[in-house]
Amino acid sequence: MSKYGSGDLNPQARALVPKKELASESTFDTLLRDTAAMPRKEDIFANAGPYKAEVLRVWKEDESSINAGSFWSLFEDGVSGELIFVKARIPELHHYPLDSRDIKSVEMHPTFVCREPNMTAPTVGTLVWVDFEDRRNLTFPVYLGPVNSSDGQSPAELAAAPPIGARESFLSAGLALLGHPQPRYDAQNLPSDVGYDDTVVNFQAPAPYKENRIRVFTFGALPPNSPLLTSVPSNKSAGQKLHKLVASRLSALNAAWVKETGKSPLLVTSGWRKHRWGHDFELYKKKIIKEYKPKYPGLSDAQVFRKGSGLKAFMSPHETGLAIDFGNHGLTPKSETIPEQRKTEAFKWLKANAHLYGFTPFKAEPWHWECLLTRRSWKTGEEFITDFNAAYPYAVRIEEISKTPYPQNVKDYKGRSFPVKGQKLATTNKVFASNKFV
Repeated sequence: MSKYGSGDLNPQARALVPKKELASESTFDTLLRDTAAMPRKEDIFANAGPYKAEVLRVWKEDESSINAGSFWSLFEDGVSGELIFVKARIPELHHYPLDSRDIKSVEMHPTFVCREPNMTAPTVGTLVWVDFEDRRNLTFPVYLGPVNSSDGQSPAELAAAPPIGARESFLSAGLALLGHPQPRYDAQNLPSDVGYDDTVVNFQAPAPYKENRIRVFTFGALPPNSPLLTSVPSNKSAGQKLHKLVASRLSALNAAWVKETGKSPLLVTSGWRKHRWGHDFELYKKKIIKEYKPKYPGLSDAQVFRKGSGLKAFMSPHETGLAIDFGNHGLTPKSETIPEQRKTEAFKWLKANAHLYGFTPFKAEPWHWECLLTRRSWKTGEEFITDFNAAYPYAVRIEEISKTPYPQNVKDYKGRSFPVKGQKLATTNKVFASNKFV
């Protein structure tokens, strides 16, 4: 039995769900269904979270787990590590009997999924902060962090912002990028706001097959008429383009591939892509729901959007001109053939040699490779020079970090808060890299 009763952990949320006995066939979902008839139910729930909750069960899954596979779509491409899942009881919401030794009574409680990978896993019996992305319907449970720890924020910091549209979340004054206005999210000192003279660039010797992911808001989206875009060998009739410095690296990589294997060059099936949503998140949300609603007819719009947004992202590293999808020699952007693609000569060669030409993998997709540049080089097209290896001038791993720390915590376009105050901005995951804004 739990030692916590209604009002013990969340006095502001007392008796949100009326006490009732559960029949043997009852579940958390049926309890919510019965509660839906409560007068003013939406207003009550919308203003109640976040909640303190008692941990009943905890487990971890990494990116290789089949069970956790669908949850990785909720995060930025390439983020890896472990996901934390928490069965937790909010005494003000969950009034049904609890016996921690009885699997059924524990499993009746919702499963809260970590807000980001690699969070601290709590222990059974401790208190954690949790919330629901859709508070009104108490759906999409989120684990926010342990109570009274560096991972957990205060209730004020965790309180989700009300739904906002893109026009409210973007500043009215756009960021001038190469002479083209680019909007940005309403948060101070995003990486795209920091001048490249205010950063420190570290060059390191690269390692084979090690991710160094592109963060869209660390750079920005190149416009279609950017002079920095240049055509590259492609198997598409319309052709493909990449940032000019990435194109030069691809040329060097292909020269080595052809010389060593005697095969034809590797072709780009998808390079630079135009941002297709006009930086309007509300427009994106509506179109995703419209497109995927027929595929998920029994789900609410919020659930359809959550699934659809994992399949078609709001922003893509391809918009920077620094990402490549290869499309020949057995490589192709088709997830159903991933095991076969990993066995191809092209993939094995890239895995062993791509780092010598500045390319790093997205390990979840064998066809997808990226080339991180310094932000100065990305914006100006001017090459940078290193002396790691004269035979391989592009063989370098880049880490770029701002000279000053982040001034405050921030919220992304969904209103979620991220504790980054005091950390430094970077193009990598070493410190806060604004990947949550993608």
